[in-house]
This record gives sequence, structure tokens and C-alpha cells, in this order.
Amino acid sequence: MIFLRRALTGSIAAAALACFAVPGVASSAEVYCVNVSGGDCTQTGYSGASGFQQALDDAADNVLSPGPDTVRLGAQSYVAPLGNGFNYSSGNAPVAIRGSGQGQTTIAMQTPPSVPVDFTIYDGLGVFAPGSSVSDVT
Repeated sequence: MIFLRRALTGSIAAAALACFAVPGVASSAEVYCVNVSGGDCTQTGYSGASGFQQALDDAADNVLSPGPDTVRLGAQSYVAPLGNGFNYSSGNAPVAIRGSGQGQTTIAMQTPPSVPVDFTIYDGLGVFAPGSSVSDVT
């Protein structure tokens, strides 16, 4: 009787482990589109400078993606907020930032409201993730 219990317990444990061992559906890389639609866009509804930063944040939060996410920018000027500017930071999730073409998509910086008292760095776009790329922007 003890043998039967052990065998049955072992079978139940093996069946339970098999349920967890079944691979799930992997998330795919996302394409976050700012002021552009159609094509390969998987995430839409982003607009303007704040939409650009939100798309960068959402891409950084997409840690389940098997490949680099993409942020596509429509043809316009995206003015970076003062201070840190646009920022993407993800330790191991690269991002590809793609504009609509040089001279069509620009990342601009605001003029500071006054002359800084101390040495100050104003960033336009900071991407802190190995393997990331920026293309087709001015």
C-alpha cells in the first residue's frame, strides 16, 4: 500500500510539473508609433513630444519582448523637455528609434529660459541600452 501511494504521489507530481513545463506563447517585439499609423505599428495612439517619451517608457517596460522594440516617429519636430530630454533606459532591452527621414523627423532642444548659473548639460535624446539604434532623424 505504501508503494502505491508513492507511485501515485510521484505520478501526480510529474503531471503537475508537466503542466508548468508547457511553453507559453512568447511576447513579440512591439512597434510603438508616434504620429504615424499603419504598416507594422502594434501600439498606436502616441502623439507629440509627450507621446514620444511615453512610447520610450512603454518600450522599456516591455521586458518580455524577445527582440528589440521599435519606436517609429512621424514627420515632425519633437522638442525635448529641458533637463534630461527624451530618455530610454533599459539594462538589457535594446530599442530601435526610427524617424520618417532626415529633415522630416527632428529632435530639437528647448532654449533654456535663462542663462544657467552653473555648468549645465541639456540632453536632447539619451538612449541607455546596449544594442540600441537611432536612424532617419535629424
